[in-house]
Amino acid sequence: MNQCQPQTDAVRKLFTETSAEYAGLFLPGKTGKNFIFRRRLLLAAEAARETSGQVFDCATGSGEITTAIMATGKFHRATLLDLSSKMLELTSSRIKKHFAEKEPADVELVCDDVFHFAQENPHRKYELVVCLGLIAHTGRLPELLLLLRALLAKNGVILLQSSLLDHPGTRMERFISEERYFRKHGYRIKYFRHRDIAAAAAHAGLKIAARKGYALGIPFGDRLWSWGNYQLERIFQRWADAHGSEAVYVLKADVVS
Repeated sequence: MNQCQPQTDAVRKLFTETSAEYAGLFLPGKTGKNFIFRRRLLLAAEAARETSGQVFDCATGSGEITTAIMATGKFHRATLLDLSSKMLELTSSRIKKHFAEKEPADVELVCDDVFHFAQENPHRKYELVVCLGLIAHTGRLPELLLLLRALLAKNGVILLQSSLLDHPGTRMERFISEERYFRKHGYRIKYFRHRDIAAAAAHAGLKIAARKGYALGIPFGDRLWSWGNYQLERIFQRWADAHGSEAVYVLKADVVS
């Protein structure tokens, strides 16, 4: 058995069991978490407008972000991958509903692990590779970026999202919840500092073309007061753009490398 298989199975189980709950995070609810997920969607869709062609989403989830990217009309083919077949069902339904009255892009749904898929399809090339909400659950950042770099077409772009361990709120949340999360789900969430992401990108022959921050990042803010946490996220959105606990990175091939 692959040494990473137990964690892969645990992640698949978690997202299969919580797929409906996960989809609800993108609704316009007045909680901090809903605000943050919708902000992630907006940033990804805006960044996607800068390119066109074929898109590969390596953790499509319930499909809200993928659908928003495809709705830009700039991608004629989409390969949408997720570990959970339930998530892929939600994605498929969402895309069909959104594009009910017009022809969507050519869509390929793949239930697989991104590491296995990338290794099995080294000749595929994409103008946009979307990697949001994934590395916290897999880790292996240097390995992942090397594989994704190999899937990039010339002048292609990777959108990579991560919680940032530089942020004090992220550090506090990890300290309080890490062991409890491990006991409940069977694996540990992985956290990265900005310098970790920059180093892994450079190792893979990538450069950071842009960094779009978001999320005020009050630890357990929704548990304390979800409506109040929502208001704080909304009010201090501009501050979070520069100092947020989360970030979407735009990575491009470093021609110097």
